[in-house]
Amino acid sequence: MARKLVIAAGMLSFAFIGLWFVAPQIAPYSAVNCWDYDFDIAGGRQRYQRYLLWLRVRSRVEETELSRRYRKCVGELPDPKWRRTSTHSPGSRSSPSYKHDRSWLAAMMLMHTLDVGTFTEQAEGATIRTFLGLLQEDESARRAFHYAEAVRGKMYEQAAKKLPPIDMNQLPKVEDLRKTKVPPGAPPPGPGP
Repeated sequence: MARKLVIAAGMLSFAFIGLWFVAPQIAPYSAVNCWDYDFDIAGGRQRYQRYLLWLRVRSRVEETELSRRYRKCVGELPDPKWRRTSTHSPGSRSSPSYKHDRSWLAAMMLMHTLDVGTFTEQAEGATIRTFLGLLQEDESARRAFHYAEAVRGKMYEQAAKKLPPIDMNQLPKVEDLRKTKVPPGAPPPGPGP
C-alpha cells in the first residue's frame, strides 16, 4: 500500500513538473501555464491574470499612478477597456508583440513627466485625457507614446527656461506630434510609478 502511494505521488510530481516546465516549451504563451498583463486604455489601470491548464487561477486589478491622477484631475474612472501588453511563460524571456505593448511604458513616462514638471491641474487633466484618448483612437500605443514624448519635451523646455507652470495653451497639439521632439541629450525618464 505504501509503495503504491509513493509511486502515485511520484507520477503526480512528474506530471506537475511536465506541466510546469515542459508544456510552456511545447506551446509557449498558451493558457497551459502563463501569466498576462493587460492595460486599461480608458482609465489607466493594470490587470494581471495567471492561467494554469486553461483556467484562470488568479486575477488582480491594480490602480496605477495614471488611474489615481485620472480620478484626481478628471473624475470617476470609466468602464475598463483592457488591452494585452504582455504574456509570459516559464522559461521564456520575452513576450510576443502586442499592439499595446508600449502602453505601460508610455504611461510610466507620462507620469514621470507630470511628477518632475510643473503643470496646472487643468493641463494635467487634459494631458491624461489626450493620452488615453490616443490609446483608444489608434488601437495601438504609437501616437500615445509620441504624445508622452512631446509632453516630456515641453517639460524639459519649461525647466530649462525656468518658465511658469505649463498650462492648457502650452500642451502639445496632437496634429503636431511629428514636429515635437525631446531635446537631444535630455536625460532619460527615471523610474516610473
